[in-house]
Amino acid sequence: MSEHNGSFADYVAGKEMSATQERRAQMDVARAHAEVLYAEAFGLGRQLAALRNQKRLTQGDLAKATGVGQSEISRIEVGKANPTQETLRKLGASLGAVLTFATEDGRPIPI
Repeated sequence: MSEHNGSFADYVAGKEMSATQERRAQMDVARAHAEVLYAEAFGLGRQLAALRNQKRLTQGDLAKATGVGQSEISRIEVGKANPTQETLRKLGASLGAVLTFATEDGRPIPI
C-alpha cells in the first residue's frame, strides 16, 4: 500500500484522473446511486428540520404539539427513522405543511 500525505480530496482526485474510462463510468454510477441514497435518507428529515426551524420551534416544542416523541423527531430529522404516514401527517400539520408524493415528472400528489 502506498503512502499518501495529501488531503483525502487530493487522493480521490488523483485516483479519478488515473482511472480508465470504464472505471470513471463505474464511479459516476456509484456517485449517482450514493446521491439518491443520501436524498432518500436525509431529504425528508432536512425538510422537516428546516420547517421546524423556520417556525422557531425546538424538537421538544414540536413533540408537545404533535404527541410524537422528541427522540423520534430527532431520528427522523437525521434520517435514522422510518416514520409512518400518520406521524408525518401530524408533524406536517403542526408545521403548516401537507404531506405529498411527487410523480416522476414532479407533479405533487397530496396524501
